[in-house]
Amino acid sequence: MDTKVLTKLGFSAKEINIYLVLLRLGSITASKISTETGIDRATCYRYLDLLLERGAVSYSIKNNVKYFQAAHPEKILNDLEEKTREYQQLMPELVDLSKLPKDETTTEVYQGKEGIKTALRTILRDRKDHLVLGDEGHFLELMPIFFTQYLKECERSKIKEKVLCGKKIKKVMKKHDYKYSTTKALPYDYALPATTLITNEEIILFNWINPFNAILIRNRGLAKSFENYFKLLWKIAEA
Repeated sequence: MDTKVLTKLGFSAKEINIYLVLLRLGSITASKISTETGIDRATCYRYLDLLLERGAVSYSIKNNVKYFQAAHPEKILNDLEEKTREYQQLMPELVDLSKLPKDETTTEVYQGKEGIKTALRTILRDRKDHLVLGDEGHFLELMPIFFTQYLKECERSKIKEKVLCGKKIKKVMKKHDYKYSTTKALPYDYALPATTLITNEEIILFNWINPFNAILIRNRGLAKSFENYFKLLWKIAEA
């Protein structure tokens, strides 16, 4: 059974192990849980307390002995939905906070593949037209499913995109042009920098080497200078 989803919901490996045993065996004692999981009894009690706080486990007492049982799996889903509703109620206030005046330059670092996805989702969320400098196909290679989803959402949102790639990857990248995007390639003797996404107020630098990351720099002056550099290269690039 793939338990990664439970991990993403904040359950530790030992909590998951105990919860699954209780689902499988029903109402049992801490001693039985310890035997089934291989976790010592004292540690079992510590993690049972955490599961009790989450509402994922309950207990009953029979003949002065505690018997623990797992809550129905729907309980976890219901809790998640309740937290989502609470967050949705809070979100307008969080959005207002994000709109407060910022310093002239801000930098945000997004770690790992999921961090890169988060950085790119800011482009989708704000529907920002953009330029891409130095696309060598790493995005497509590293995250093919998200790459396709990202371009579809760009097209659906009518986000305009221009891409400058290396000549050797030109045919591959042009296959993924959509209604509002155009790809051009630079000659072989032009060295491309790291992949850089440029909007009217920010740039995002992508590192496609493990550990992957994206660095977002929000500064209109810097973004404008990158835009001007892109335009110069665009003039000599091949369609």
